[in-house]
Amino acid sequence: MLLLFDLDDTLYSKSEQLSDSYTEQDLARIALFPGAADLLKRKNITKVLVTKGEEKLQQQKIKILGIKSHFQRILVCPRDEDKRKCFEKALEEFPDEEAWVIGNRLDSEIRYGRELGLKTIYLRHGKYSGYVPRDAYEVPDYEVECFTDIAQILKVEIR
Repeated sequence: MLLLFDLDDTLYSKSEQLSDSYTEQDLARIALFPGAADLLKRKNITKVLVTKGEEKLQQQKIKILGIKSHFQRILVCPRDEDKRKCFEKALEEFPDEEAWVIGNRLDSEIRYGRELGLKTIYLRHGKYSGYVPRDAYEVPDYEVECFTDIAQILKVEIR
């Protein structure tokens, strides 16, 4: 199984933990959602992190969260539109895997996952939680409000 994760507001609550004008001290206090570490530590799952943002900043968040070693690949892209190419790259690298996209944006992670024929889990959280699907590609396979529900969905699918 291949899991493609977003970072901000998917693995941790950027919207609750960081303001728009956050400081280094604020950044140093970010923490994963409950249940995220347990899922990321699972050895029998291939995990790829696809995140948008400035490379140095995103890598700093990854280091603070202590999650780098849990991913087989980490891809940082400058724009949301580039996430689709990152998903394609991950699928090429791990071609025989059942693939899932887990993200908090219907208009990027969920859309690109659906366009590529992947299963999708939408974490309704943060800045984009009120977004409404514009078409069928933005309708996720599953929708959850807390990270711990993701593990329950995947357990059902793993068996």
